[in-house]
Amino acid sequence: MPHQIGWTAILSLLFQAYPNTVLGYVVWNWLLREYPVSTVAPLSLLVPVFGVAGSVLIFDESLPPLKRVAGALVVAGLVIGLYGKRLAGSRTAARVPSVSR
Repeated sequence: MPHQIGWTAILSLLFQAYPNTVLGYVVWNWLLREYPVSTVAPLSLLVPVFGVAGSVLIFDESLPPLKRVAGALVVAGLVIGLYGKRLAGSRTAARVPSVSR
């Protein structure tokens, strides 16, 4: 099998893999410098969502209802994980009456 792989395929693979890896690490490290790890790390869960979205947009693949639900659950979980305390905190702060002396 290795003798069937030509230089064009090898160079194409290197061109696609190397710049994407470098770009990914550069962006990831920049995000870690700018934001807390607890904010950045959950965003890695979006990789499969963007992978499926890319295959739908680029390769015109179908998007079955179950995959739509799965993607929506991932995004909803991230929103709750990243913003849940802020949203819950703002609502509870509005409900708690102030104590005056």
